[in-house]
Amino acid sequence: MRAELGPVLSATLAVLGPLPLKPLLAQALHMGDEVHNRNVAATGQFLKKLAPALLSTDRSMNEMQRTVQFVTGNDHFFSHVSMAACKAMLEEAAGIAGSVRRHDHGPQWRELRDPDERDRRALVSKHRRNP
Repeated sequence: MRAELGPVLSATLAVLGPLPLKPLLAQALHMGDEVHNRNVAATGQFLKKLAPALLSTDRSMNEMQRTVQFVTGNDHFFSHVSMAACKAMLEEAAGIAGSVRRHDHGPQWRELRDPDERDRRALVSKHRRNP
């Protein structure tokens, strides 16, 4: 992946330019994906956006074919893209009133919406441990 897929996708994005992901995510949701475990539509839409730019790169036909085979061979390919996009969007919410960061993967930020939320979360956590 690092030796071939990365450089091919990098060359493709250099031709394509910025790819707006929110509209692609929205379209995938309308097509039945939930963009986490069901990614068939999102992966297809992603490839549809990339294909014309991929064909305009200076990469060999063999590299382009292997890239398309790799992407189309994994219905969850877009999951990596969507998770990174969502994390980037959530990072922008830090410090906004009412924002909550559920998982601590770096600097902590948490602001509970109401005093009872802590009790509800504790109840859900207890239920998960003892179903």
